[in-house]
Amino acid sequence: MNYPFYAAQDADTVLNSMAFRNPEAEFLNRSCISCCSMLVERMLGLSFPPELCANFAVRSGVGSDPFQFSLLAGAIAGRFSLQLRYSNDPEQAIRMIADGAKSIVQYEYRQKSIQNGFVMVDSLKDKEITVLNPSYQKGKGLPRERKRMISLQDDYLLMPLEIFHEFYGENAKFYLYSL
Repeated sequence: MNYPFYAAQDADTVLNSMAFRNPEAEFLNRSCISCCSMLVERMLGLSFPPELCANFAVRSGVGSDPFQFSLLAGAIAGRFSLQLRYSNDPEQAIRMIADGAKSIVQYEYRQKSIQNGFVMVDSLKDKEITVLNPSYQKGKGLPRERKRMISLQDDYLLMPLEIFHEFYGENAKFYLYSL
């Protein structure tokens, strides 16, 4: 099944067109909810649309606090019967991904201030990593010499492992899921 790609920049448009069953969900960070929805859908291969994700976040205790994936990571594992491990060690996380774990990675980036972004690491093969990044805009945010080292396949970025470490690795938090 093909699941939609929700770009972080389009979150307001996506979520304004949906009716929320829970009025508390209106106060959640719209960009984070639509991105979380897409990352979970792609990671698990099942439907988890933004309106369902928003209501699930409220029921899980995120409430109207600023959305942090750390508050929702365990609830997602419980909801979908997954094992969850946390790691701040990129090398440990990469070994687990090579063994088949899927990971949602929280990383920091600068855009007027330090903000959090999220990507899903789908796989690692021959030192090339496959990443789904809801905030990626083709060609932006990378030095020119790095742009040609990244390819786009469908909605996924394929990049050498060293580029992944350079772009996402510093201060990264890995939420590693397995069955």
